[in-house]
Amino acid sequence: MLRTGKSKTYHDRLTSSTTVSGRSDAYHHFLNVTQPIPQDAFPPNKLLRAGQTYHFDFLFVVPKHLLSRACRHGASDHVHDAHLKLPPSLGDRAVSGRGDELLDDFAPDMACITYTLTASLVEADRDACCTSQSRTIRILPAVEEQPPITIDHPQTDYNSRCEKNVKAGLLKGRLGRLVMEMSQPKSINLPSPHSEDYDAPSTMATVNLRFDPTEATSSPPRLGTLSGKFKVTTFYATTARTSIPQRKDIQWDLHQGFHSHSIALPSRCVAGVEWTHHDHQSYEPMSRHSSTFSSESDSRSPMPSPSSKYRGQGFYTATILVPITLPSNKSFVPTFHSCIISRIYSLDMRLGLHSVTLMAPSLDVEVPIQVSVAPSPEAQRRASLVEQQEAMDETDADDLFLPQAASSMGDHLVGHGGVGSNLSYGREDSPPQYEAIPQRGVSRGVRVLG
Repeated sequence: MLRTGKSKTYHDRLTSSTTVSGRSDAYHHFLNVTQPIPQDAFPPNKLLRAGQTYHFDFLFVVPKHLLSRACRHGASDHVHDAHLKLPPSLGDRAVSGRGDELLDDFAPDMACITYTLTASLVEADRDACCTSQSRTIRILPAVEEQPPITIDHPQTDYNSRCEKNVKAGLLKGRLGRLVMEMSQPKSINLPSPHSEDYDAPSTMATVNLRFDPTEATSSPPRLGTLSGKFKVTTFYATTARTSIPQRKDIQWDLHQGFHSHSIALPSRCVAGVEWTHHDHQSYEPMSRHSSTFSSESDSRSPMPSPSSKYRGQGFYTATILVPITLPSNKSFVPTFHSCIISRIYSLDMRLGLHSVTLMAPSLDVEVPIQVSVAPSPEAQRRASLVEQQEAMDETDADDLFLPQAASSMGDHLVGHGGVGSNLSYGREDSPPQYEAIPQRGVSRGVRVLG
């Protein structure tokens, strides 16, 4: 038995130069795991008789991480670690979905990650394969929530803060300046594929508002509607990536492209949001949570910093909670980054103001949001057993530092695998071995990434 993992991409380069334009392809063979069949599972003399059906049971252990040689293109440490995590199946129309239901996973034709099980029957006399069958399987690895992404600098695709002037009318003066901020929400946790009860994955986003009035008598503006989009972005490249991909870099990179799809979130009227007034004495430059802060259920929302037009007087703040629920008729994979394919998600929110004219401004922010996957119940049970064993090992380690009586080693321990002996295990007890990943090579129109 052999299990393989491969990713394939292609990119059509359209430029003004005919020497640069064209299509380039790439594939990455990142996983090779062999599973030998136990000898006692074969019939006597390993002879298969015609007309009889033989059953061979096998069990594959899906690795959580790839071997270091699966990513050998000189990336930084954090990018290299991301590339060594097992990517999910993506773009395979035969297995994409949930259970037996096939669903769209938003993958473009230019990006595909497949896992294949191959069973081969080898004729002993000639040591040659006489028949082989393959089946594609779906892999959805358990992924924990990662630390938030830093989006405070302007060189990213995101914008967690927006501020605009608010006017009393078309030909009237300025009432003040409105600030809209949103931090990265907690990740959307997908249920395990083995979960019996499927609940729509969801999370909660927090929008923080601040209004700095021009005059002390100015009231906060009347809010209109808050609408949002959940963006799904897939990056694909025909050369190995050395950094986390961004949309802004695509125009300078002829070997990379991306495909985005937006899911509209339900709009909601926020005209009834209550504003809280703060006088200038009560304002303190508190250690405001950065835009990378991810809060689970913090009742004390971070207060936006003053606007660029703040004059040191009273101001108003408001908070809007926005539930985010993914549709059940689509298939989602966790956020991941591999050598040539990446999948990220973002949340785009737009706040409109109520106005009798068409000149009312709108404020837009966009922040990243992660999609994680809960481990299976069996994996949780094993993790609990490992934690218990680690706790016992720590207790045993503490016992080593207690005063003990020393005595000579007994004769029954000398030369019989006692203290200090090296024990070896038989080949049949070894775990499934990784085979060597194919060496780097290039064929016509195809780049092979080692």
